[in-house]
Amino acid sequence: MKRLLICTGGYLPGKNYGGPVVSISNFVELLGSEFEIFIVTKNHDLNTNEPYENIKSGWNQIGKARVLYLKDSEINTVNLNYIVNNINPDLIYQNSFFASKFVLPLLRIAKKQNRKLLIAPRGEFFYNALKQKAYKKYLYMLFVRLFLIRKNIFIHATIEEEVKLIRRVLCFPIKKIFRLENIPTLPSKLYKKGLKKEGSLKLIYLARIHPTKNLIFALECLKKIKGDVTLDIFGNIENLQYWEKCNCRINAFRLPGSNK
Repeated sequence: MKRLLICTGGYLPGKNYGGPVVSISNFVELLGSEFEIFIVTKNHDLNTNEPYENIKSGWNQIGKARVLYLKDSEINTVNLNYIVNNINPDLIYQNSFFASKFVLPLLRIAKKQNRKLLIAPRGEFFYNALKQKAYKKYLYMLFVRLFLIRKNIFIHATIEEEVKLIRRVLCFPIKKIFRLENIPTLPSKLYKKGLKKEGSLKLIYLARIHPTKNLIFALECLKKIKGDVTLDIFGNIENLQYWEKCNCRINAFRLPGSNK
């Protein structure tokens, strides 16, 4: 049975890392019987240093994968090199291009040991994401490109637009980009859809509250829509200043004396 090593900043039971955790979890449950899957991740959730409860030192069986939770200080070349040598994976899958604490050591290991490394940017090359700390990211990409020319380094894109961005931003060859959409969560129950009412639209925003998700753009678009429109917003507030700007747009929709 082939072995897969997944390295990611966040995994279960974390709740603040958003969609990638769900996608990886769904992948594990779908293919965990066909591959031996090992996951290396941080021992705490996003925006907190408190370790997860009910995890033990060493490998933890989480669903169909074995998960190793590390402190931030333990994520380094020495430890990752030991883990790779111990597992001897057929493929290393790195979740996030800009997670330098994982990416840089893994690139060195892949080069030294000639191991296949697949990196998933997870939308990090879209404009709104790339413009955050743009100067640092530009310098980082210049350095990483020195490793990307190796034939054993590949990139995972989820949609065709992301493929084009990866080619343009990194000058990466198309033959080394693999496109695979995120694996959705299958519903445990089937619900009957309600009838669509003319002139009425109900929307849900389900994502992190962060400039990269561009919630303000969605709110601005709602101004152009006529009719009875509601937007319910669910998500962790990662950028308080951005959320305050969103609230300004939201308050502009409210009529005097209305709670909606």
